[in-house]
Amino acid sequence: MPIILKSRDEISVMREAGQILAETLEVVVARVRPGLVEKELDEVARREFKKRGVTPTFLNYGQPPYPATICVSVNDEIVHGIPGEREIKDGDVVSIDIGCTYKGFVADMAVTVAAGDVAPEAQRLIEVTRDALWRGIGAARGGARAWVVAPGPNSSAILANRLLKEGAEVSWLAEMTPVGSRGWSYPAGSLYVRNVAADKMRALVTGLGLGGEEATRSDESALRGKTARLRAPRVGLYQPWTASMDEGWTRWLLEQYEFSYATLHNADLKAGKLGEKFDVIIFPGDRDKKDIVEGNTRKWTPEQYKGGIGEEGLKALEQFVRGGGTLVLLDESAELALESWAVPVKNALKGVKSEDFACPGSLLKILVDTNHPVAYGMRPESSAMFGGSPAFDLAPGFSYTDVKVIARYPATNPLQSGWIRGDEYLQNRIAAAEVGYDKGRIILIGFRAQFRAQPHNTFKLLFNALHYAAAAKP
Repeated sequence: MPIILKSRDEISVMREAGQILAETLEVVVARVRPGLVEKELDEVARREFKKRGVTPTFLNYGQPPYPATICVSVNDEIVHGIPGEREIKDGDVVSIDIGCTYKGFVADMAVTVAAGDVAPEAQRLIEVTRDALWRGIGAARGGARAWVVAPGPNSSAILANRLLKEGAEVSWLAEMTPVGSRGWSYPAGSLYVRNVAADKMRALVTGLGLGGEEATRSDESALRGKTARLRAPRVGLYQPWTASMDEGWTRWLLEQYEFSYATLHNADLKAGKLGEKFDVIIFPGDRDKKDIVEGNTRKWTPEQYKGGIGEEGLKALEQFVRGGGTLVLLDESAELALESWAVPVKNALKGVKSEDFACPGSLLKILVDTNHPVAYGMRPESSAMFGGSPAFDLAPGFSYTDVKVIARYPATNPLQSGWIRGDEYLQNRIAAAEVGYDKGRIILIGFRAQFRAQPHNTFKLLFNALHYAAAAKP
């Protein structure tokens, strides 16, 4: 059904109708109290309409004709309850639906209020839904249309984070899709943005050096089922009490790209219930399992800084992942999962002697599956900063349906810059993977994708992993 644009005069009449109805509803709501009969609220509304010279829209509507001026629904009744002789009780949640016709236009409103002292969960329901309404109204913008933005530059993460914080609707395209009036196809991972004013989107896209365009009206139906809705991820970053350069660089990088995060110490992990606060937890790449679990045990260390996450923290992390959380393990920290839980992946370099394989601080070629959400926007061939890092292979005795390879080393010498001995130990090995674990997932990135904030071509592995943790399924 087409939307018919209204004239200024018509909009003025609509505004008057809304004002009249709001004033009437305010009078009706003020009468809600325990002991009142529902029908009395209907009579109040009828008198107020008559006094204001408007017609009750609901009365005599339809066949059979509706017998009242308003609708009253109590507690778990959904909508359109007919007000009768029922008495409102203390603790009832009362919803009132009301409408009037004024100069040919219909105004319609509804509100939910508490009668007396309601249960805390009922009061919270009322408050949260009212807040959601005002947020929705606040997001309404003149000239707001849909936009599609290509995922290439890392600054697309800044765009997504800014828009999500402002309440915009942001989604990933889940596959290569033609969008816009120019007939261009946008790859998986492109941002599809709704409910943002066109001039604001133009300024953001231009200012961040991104490429994109306004979507057409026909794109919305064409994209149904082909997008994954994003929300702002709740990120936790582990910080050991012993100085971690990699944690510091990770923290700095998250701040530069406008990710909100919370720092997690040993006690935070041991406290458990991590899924109530976080969607994703990151471990920096310069700590292996022993360092993370045992921490600093020197006798002169102050007691509050001794130790690591311990078995207690390890168990809490496992429960977090099993419950649906995402764990991002960089470089050495991958050992935390590989040697603690029954996962179908192993470190193929563990136990290999240094005289057989060595690769200290070199750039290596990786082959990337750009259709995996963690690799959206990357090039099929990228470079990884490898420095004594792990490389993965499938572990025997498992079903591998829950392992998705994100990146692997090629079948030839992967060296691009630096030095390597025994390159055959890396050939065809997995560089990054998603491992399903009960209801959650572990993202293994076998090198430091964010090393000293320098390898820009692999930042996306970290950024996408964070957004992936809070994304809906297409």
